Amino acid sequence: MTEDPSRRRFLKRVTTALAAGASGAVSPKAAARARSAPQAAPQSKPKNATVEDRVKHIIVEHLGVDEAKVVPKARLAEDLGADSLDVVELLMACEEAFDIEIECGDEEKLRTVEDLVRYVQTHLKPPKDSGSKKSTASSGR
Repeated sequence: MTEDPSRRRFLKRVTTALAAGASGAVSPKAAARARSAPQAAPQSKPKNATVEDRVKHIIVEHLGVDEAKVVPKARLAEDLGADSLDVVELLMACEEAFDIEIECGDEEKLRTVEDLVRYVQTHLKPPKDSGSKKSTASSGR
């Protein structure tokens, strides 16, 4: 049985976060989450919501915080109570929701809600073309 690449990336991030002591001690609850497979990001927000709204929704769902506390300058660890594993799960949920990859090392730069929103906005892949150009070009035989 082969291991899921996203699970492998998750475990690498967890190991890195723990080795670096990113946010201090890890709770038993957080350690249990690290042993289980990561869950897909919640998708209850419509796809046409802004990036900021979608990121805020992911934060609320994963950290269980009041939406009013999720403001641009809110710090993930200090203000929203995220431990190092919470941050890893949050980043993976954003990767899943936005189809991006947050490079190893970049997570250290993502301290606030605003940092995370900006990162997602700058790393979004352009919308895929529906293939209309190719189909019109190939239909002109």
